[in-house]
Amino acid sequence: MFEPSKILIYKAIIHTLHKEEEEPRCATYEIDHEEELTHHLFTNYLEKIMTSNQMKWASFEEGSEVEAVLEELLKDPSIFVEVTKDLSKVIQKNLNKYREYLPSCDMAFILFEMEDIMYLGIVKLNHKNIYVRKTEKSPGGELNLIKNSNDLYIQPKSTVEEGMVIHLPHMDIALIDKEYKVEGEKQSFFADISFSLNKGMSEKEKLKSFNQINKRLQEKFIGEDLEQKAQIKKAISDTLVDTGLLDVSMALDKAFDESEEIKNIYKEALGKVNLTNEKILIDNNAARRKFDVQKITTSSGIVLTIPVEYFNDDSKVEIISNSDGTLTFMIKGIEEFISS
Repeated sequence: MFEPSKILIYKAIIHTLHKEEEEPRCATYEIDHEEELTHHLFTNYLEKIMTSNQMKWASFEEGSEVEAVLEELLKDPSIFVEVTKDLSKVIQKNLNKYREYLPSCDMAFILFEMEDIMYLGIVKLNHKNIYVRKTEKSPGGELNLIKNSNDLYIQPKSTVEEGMVIHLPHMDIALIDKEYKVEGEKQSFFADISFSLNKGMSEKEKLKSFNQINKRLQEKFIGEDLEQKAQIKKAISDTLVDTGLLDVSMALDKAFDESEEIKNIYKEALGKVNLTNEKILIDNNAARRKFDVQKITTSSGIVLTIPVEYFNDDSKVEIISNSDGTLTFMIKGIEEFISS
């Protein structure tokens, strides 16, 4: 595993893979270090892969031929160009096989050092269809037309949709992968189609899975117990404040300190997706704020958004059960309000 830090690029090359062709169009030479724009883009792409909340950890399957090739690259960086050509051929084979479902692309390979450790970055840059002006010249003058063009087009602030950074000594892989529907099934380009990788969940996927399980269990075992729902959210919010992470085990202890049975139900459900002891990084402020409030919509259409910490404070909010089965919400201590 690694922490992103200063990147020193040693070697870089770009090969072009057209899905209609059986062989990749491989460059002969590495990209010169004086090509500042290209190296700047590559550094930016590598940083984005390593810091993205969509990044997941992956590894090569046992006996992987690709891993064996990369072990040789670590021993002898001078074979960089040949290794990248071999990897491009592996990718091109399946790109051509599934050309009906996949876009053509350029594949950037970057050999770099970070804190005295060697890495190989692979960034997939998909070709896009755009309209361009084309000038046709004739003896009598010029004619400007609009034509469709499919090629590599990059915006200055473009994001990385597909790429990987491989820790060459340990073969840990930081992976951002995109799924394509291939022959009726969703398959990830690098993990499933190209290299057969074992992969975990990204931080984004972990949070999504946690939220889905939490919602399902609340519907089944908690129902409309607003105070219990708020207690769960407050427990999550507290762990985010205390640790900067959603510490799942700590949140369960805080949320169900008086209900061991429901806590065990949660642990069992979360354990099936290996989340019971996870510490999930949530770097999106909007996602964090969702755990700070409990939203309530009444049958009459009134919507209340109440900070979860107020549910245990009768001086702020009180929920009264009426004899006719209805509820009364009392909001107290209001000094001023703003309407919108």
